[in-house]
Amino acid sequence: MPRKLIGPFIFLILAVFLFKEPLFNPQKNLAGIDFKLANMHWDSFEAAEMKLGRLPLWNPFINSGQPYLAHPVSAIFYPTNILYLFSPVHYATVLIIVIHLFMAAIGMERLAYYFVKDRYASFIAGVIFSLSGYMMAKIYAGHLSSILSAAYFPLVFLSSYIAVQTPDTRSISKAAVILALLILAGFPENTAYIILSLVLVFFLLFIKKFKEDKKRAVVLVKTFAFIVGLAFLIDAVQLLPSLEFVGQTTRAQGMSYEESVSFSLTPEHLKNLISPNVYRQHLGSTYPLWEYLNYFGAASIGLAIFGFLKSVSISYAGLIFLTIIYVVIASTVQFHQLFPLPSLELFQKLLFSIFISFALVYVFILKSGKKVSLLILSLAILGMIGFILSFGEFLPFKLYRLFWQYIPLFKLFRVPSHYLLLTLFSLSFLAAYGLAKVKFNILKLAISILITVDFLSFGGQYILTDNQRVYPTDPKLETAIQKFDNNYRFYHSYGAYTDWSNLMSLFDPNAAMSQRIESLKGSDTLLLKSYADLASIIDGRTIVPFSSRPIDVVIDNYNSPLLDLLSTRYFLMLPYEPDLSSLDPERFRTLLKTERFNLYENVKAMPKGTMIYKVITKANNDSIASYMRSFDFKYDNEVVVDEKTSKLLKSIPSTNKAILSEVNVLSRSSGKTMFEVETASPGVLLTSDLYYPGWKAKLNGKQSLPIIRVDYALSGIIVPAGKYRLDMYYLPESLIIGAIITLLAVSFLGIFIFKKR
Repeated sequence: MPRKLIGPFIFLILAVFLFKEPLFNPQKNLAGIDFKLANMHWDSFEAAEMKLGRLPLWNPFINSGQPYLAHPVSAIFYPTNILYLFSPVHYATVLIIVIHLFMAAIGMERLAYYFVKDRYASFIAGVIFSLSGYMMAKIYAGHLSSILSAAYFPLVFLSSYIAVQTPDTRSISKAAVILALLILAGFPENTAYIILSLVLVFFLLFIKKFKEDKKRAVVLVKTFAFIVGLAFLIDAVQLLPSLEFVGQTTRAQGMSYEESVSFSLTPEHLKNLISPNVYRQHLGSTYPLWEYLNYFGAASIGLAIFGFLKSVSISYAGLIFLTIIYVVIASTVQFHQLFPLPSLELFQKLLFSIFISFALVYVFILKSGKKVSLLILSLAILGMIGFILSFGEFLPFKLYRLFWQYIPLFKLFRVPSHYLLLTLFSLSFLAAYGLAKVKFNILKLAISILITVDFLSFGGQYILTDNQRVYPTDPKLETAIQKFDNNYRFYHSYGAYTDWSNLMSLFDPNAAMSQRIESLKGSDTLLLKSYADLASIIDGRTIVPFSSRPIDVVIDNYNSPLLDLLSTRYFLMLPYEPDLSSLDPERFRTLLKTERFNLYENVKAMPKGTMIYKVITKANNDSIASYMRSFDFKYDNEVVVDEKTSKLLKSIPSTNKAILSEVNVLSRSSGKTMFEVETASPGVLLTSDLYYPGWKAKLNGKQSLPIIRVDYALSGIIVPAGKYRLDMYYLPESLIIGAIITLLAVSFLGIFIFKKR
């Protein structure tokens, strides 16, 4: 076997060894919580749609409907998702994780070997990066997209570095394609971190090159910009719909500071970086442990420090070590509040002054003539930045709050401990440099075996399996659900974070996707703002312009008649909650009562389509919301629109008089509803689907009809008098434009490669 294949072969053996139980026992699946709560349902829905010959553009089953393809986590165009078509979803998930851990190891091994030219050193870099606490944490928790995207870090870095150093057709094309795959993997947070890491390292390289050769420095910048631009164009078919969707979610407003600093690293977590035995202990703020599971290992850290010291001058090394020591001490003081305010602020200033003094000594007095490796220094700075940012709210002088206030990136993402991905990448690379400096191969082999065994022993305890694909639905409830009329929606009183026992044994909100019933709720970090606002109107809450990070839509006013607008026919209530049939017997009837839940039917739920002939005009959204909360709003007999929309409704008689009409649902699929409409007058076909760009309507499959926003967040179709078939379907222009751009970009890439040969 060629020597260059020995490392990959061992990595493959290690991956298979770690995952031997789920790989060779297909009936078992990984036990990560989010695999059950999210991935199994999402990917099952996607696979079912693809097998029916449909591209899953819209997900009607959670949160009263929302885009599916546009959701970054869907990763529809990511290559390994094809495995869901040929294998059970739970087993395909195992295969995908094994593939990406193998890819992470190979990528890091190739990156390290490119620079150190040492097989032992490059091998151990791959082991550290792929089997570290970061990766094991994501498997333990079930964070699939985090694993997929993190695995690309070394490959993206290596391919981009080669391309900017020796720009040619092959290297530029390879770098653009690898970066495009990273983006498609579907975890924007890691994508942003990786691209910004490249920007930092290449900026430092640019400064050096600019001093030596200005033209080459400019070429470096242009090449990197071209790679990033081409990757984004290749992914336009995914990115344009995603940007459109994310821009209309509650997340687009940014998270509150309190939410953005959740799971900040604390001083008590530092020992977790070097000790493999403390993760099972839920110490203070260490819950949930998977957000802090960042085991690097003492040997790995020692090698990284050794490699760093061998490659840079004492002044640079001292400055970086001083910075890290200062941040640790200052964060410890901040975390434990060792000094009462305002003494704390005074002590922090004193501590900072001491740090600056020592830093000046190192920079100006302890200069060294040693030649500095700019790459090593850049990666050390990158690792230091990741380590510092991971402390989040415990950074001195409220630094993280300043970042959150003035840098948009910090409002979009949460969990500061995730920045340790940058530290892991840096440490893996520096450890390779350290091992390469060891003179004796037998010692290198011993160190490699020691670290590999250590990580295998550590990681094995977090590859947990069971026979439970998803959290089960109560059998009696599941039987009742099978009898539901699928043209109506389902409501359950508790939320994703309200009652975990019900979520895990009664009904998981995302199970609606697997059971294919349309639900008012779900569990997702991206929620349409318009729907969240409509929920506030239903509950009588004030609509706020700033949102935190809701994971489900809160609707507590289960007796609100406005729920009828959403075709809410079935209500799941817990035994201690009010008996709806007694509360409003004209509206609710009991379907089933058990010790664990009560199920009711709302006989006044509006169907998917209702003809409306009266239009109420209000000045703006606030006025619409106020009117809908009032007793004046006759939701089953009128629609309320803003002044701009009302100009499109001049043909509508706007009358209370009874007008002969009939609407039937002929068929309904994930992104299309076929109505049969008969109306004696022009009017508005009020649907219970949310208004969102991309919904279209055609009369008898030919004439396009306008879809307008009515009742704050719902879709209304302006229809003429007559009897006809009306198709309402979802096909966003962002997808069409994105597909065209992707096609052109791929064509350009092909021509670019072909012509340069």
